[in-house]
Amino acid sequence: MPYASRASYASFTAGDDLLLEFRKWPAALHYRVTAVFLAADGTGAWIGGRKGHPVDRGLGQPPNVVSEDWVSFLPYGLGWAARWYAGRAEAGRASRYSCYVDITTPAQVDDGGVVHLVDLDLDVVRTWDGAVEVVDVDEFEEHRLVLGYPEAIVKAALRSAAEVREAMTSGSPPFDGEAAGRRVSSFTAYDDFRLRHSDARLP
Repeated sequence: MPYASRASYASFTAGDDLLLEFRKWPAALHYRVTAVFLAADGTGAWIGGRKGHPVDRGLGQPPNVVSEDWVSFLPYGLGWAARWYAGRAEAGRASRYSCYVDITTPAQVDDGGVVHLVDLDLDVVRTWDGAVEVVDVDEFEEHRLVLGYPEAIVKAALRSAAEVREAMTSGSPPFDGEAAGRRVSSFTAYDDFRLRHSDARLP
């Protein structure tokens, strides 16, 4: 299955449901959740999800529930998937992080419209206080040995984490609040979202 491109999302229109599926290397289900397709532009696809939706965690684990509305960006051919939360939740990731980026294999879209990624443990996060860090490094180091990550996958994951951290720290797109804010308009107020997810100030 080739990496996703703009053409991979041609069958979707804004508002359509799609299934977002993350796996652990090489193929064990990590979690899957139903999301809403927002748009596909020249650099990637935008999708969103609603608070309260169930999350199938796989491996016999009980399902989770999404703790806050969110919008995600899946870049074409790059090894990460970014998620911004619409607000601070009382529990879960959204209680600590305004933006959470999973380091992954590049997204792929199958003939049934399911979006597939393999989660590679490393995550780049931004807290609600604005701190940026790479987390789950210990899990990555363990899994690269136990699960036998190929060296090319290891190098790609480390490179992606470094690039995302730099972009998030510097406020480079899409981590400037602008693009994500435009895509989240049907989920929450644009101005409020932008101010919560960027150091930029409204004109």
